[in-house]
Amino acid sequence: MADNVTTPPAATDYSGVREYVGARYVPVFANPAEWTDTRGYEPLTIVLHEGNSYTSTQYVPTGVDIKNTKYWLQTGNWNAQIEAYREEVLRFDGRITQNADGIKANMAAIADEATARANADTALQQLIESEETARKAADTELHQNLSAEIASVKRQNILSLYKGKNCVWVGDSFTTGVGADPRTKRVSTVFCNAMGMTEFNYGVGATGWIWGTTSNTPYITQVQNAYDAMTQEQRENTAMVVLPGTSTDVSHGSSSKQIGAAATLCAKKAGELFPNAVIYVIPMIWDKALFTYTAYDTTVEICDQINKAALPRVKMDEDSYTWLLGRYEFYSSDNVHPNNTGYAVWAAKMVSSILGSANTAGYINSFTSSFGKWDKKTYYLKNGFVFLPGYKITGVSDAGGDVNIGTLPNNIRPAYNQTTVLSSGGEAVGYVTYQTDGVILMTHSARDATTRSYFNIGPAFWPIYGVR
Repeated sequence: MADNVTTPPAATDYSGVREYVGARYVPVFANPAEWTDTRGYEPLTIVLHEGNSYTSTQYVPTGVDIKNTKYWLQTGNWNAQIEAYREEVLRFDGRITQNADGIKANMAAIADEATARANADTALQQLIESEETARKAADTELHQNLSAEIASVKRQNILSLYKGKNCVWVGDSFTTGVGADPRTKRVSTVFCNAMGMTEFNYGVGATGWIWGTTSNTPYITQVQNAYDAMTQEQRENTAMVVLPGTSTDVSHGSSSKQIGAAATLCAKKAGELFPNAVIYVIPMIWDKALFTYTAYDTTVEICDQINKAALPRVKMDEDSYTWLLGRYEFYSSDNVHPNNTGYAVWAAKMVSSILGSANTAGYINSFTSSFGKWDKKTYYLKNGFVFLPGYKITGVSDAGGDVNIGTLPNNIRPAYNQTTVLSSGGEAVGYVTYQTDGVILMTHSARDATTRSYFNIGPAFWPIYGVR
């Protein structure tokens, strides 16, 4: 290489260089980097010109053109590269744009597909829910229909056991039908017609389980009289003997244990004389008067003794005393005997009981209110007690003091005023009194009336009978 290298001239003018100053191995950028022919350059000097780079191959004197390949080697065609890059970028840009458009279209398609799928899933879920609802409704309807059909079949089967059979009745003036007009509206006739049975009525007025009047015909004697008066065929075709208890023995001073023992003996006798019959015991049908403790105690004693005796084929409605209790509209003008409606209700209760329905008074929406909005107005009558659950009253606005807020029906009015707590917002603010006349009286302050939006009435219960 020393043979081809000239010696550099003075300053930057290398036209007369003849001296060897040593080899350069590492290119360097000129300073400034932009080429000009007004200055000279050392070997391996990189300059820039019109966007391209050139490297000197030897000492370059001033005045040498950059295109002179004896002195300059083009090492970077940047414009071409940039153009190539530009074109490549344009190509990529087109492809990117195309891809972006494709991606956008795909995303839109995916979104549409997702929406369509979601809609399809929603529609499917709705169909499933609709199917489930319809199936539940169908199952419920089927169950109800089956239950109704089963109940109907059971009723028909039960009715078939009694239809065309004989029904023997004993009892007092309730059995004979005093108060019914005409007498064909009495309970025994209405019941037997409903059951398709032939009525045999041997009741005698003013009698009881023990009491027999001047004719000495208590219920047990009436059972014997029925047996004696009927033919053997009629006895064998007797499917039911009805033994209804009323107030006669209670009013004549017999003790509850005495009455219970007499009723048990009568039921036993009826079962012996009529071996093909159900012995239907109605422990107590009460009149319009207040149900006394003695009356209730007698009812309990009759039920207790008959149950302990475990007599065959005995059916007993232990809550029969509630059937007409306190329902003034069910009694005739003498306030003792039922009227046509009362006898019909009694017969209906018996038919319902025979066919398998409950006859307890149960929860009944039967008392009226005159204050606010009640969440419920129900009571429960069972085992000689009235139970009123708690009530919530909203929409209240009054001046406080004593406020008439409702009326109890006759059959659950207490023998003595009964009181329970009145609360609101978790604190006691007064009290509620269930009065003997049926009035439900709320007592609270005027302050509470203006600041409370609701009231809670506490539960209450009391016996339906009066003093012993």
